[in-house]
Amino acid sequence: MAIALAALLCSEAEARPLVKPAVQLRGPKLSGGRIPGIQPRLEKAVGTVARCVAEHGGLSARRGRIDLQFLVRARGRAEAVEIVGTRGVEAEAARCVQQALQNRWLGAPTAEPVGVDLTFLLSAEQPSDRTGAHDKRSGRAKGRQRDHQP
Repeated sequence: MAIALAALLCSEAEARPLVKPAVQLRGPKLSGGRIPGIQPRLEKAVGTVARCVAEHGGLSARRGRIDLQFLVRARGRAEAVEIVGTRGVEAEAARCVQQALQNRWLGAPTAEPVGVDLTFLLSAEQPSDRTGAHDKRSGRAKGRQRDHQP
């Protein structure tokens, strides 16, 4: 009986589509030097952060955040990535983000080491944001074409 229940729960979990949260990067705040080009390199991690959260428990509230800090030394990689705090996010999801950033190449710093503090802000996507968005100028739904009658 327990095996059948476990199989049912696993099949339901696999059948449920993963809902990736919207992710926004706040920061980075650098201390001890600069890292030219770090902003776009960190923005590339936004998709990975969304996947980590979706695959490892999702958000436990409508909004969440993951605060991280790490060092970048001469080799240009994130080292000693630490989770400083979380809110509205499962611990397993935060660990996934931590591991995804660990050893990621971010660029050569101007001094060694450079401390980096950053926050990923997370929010549940609203279905109306994708399907019910309206163009304020025309009053029509975005992405829809006007029906032309002959």
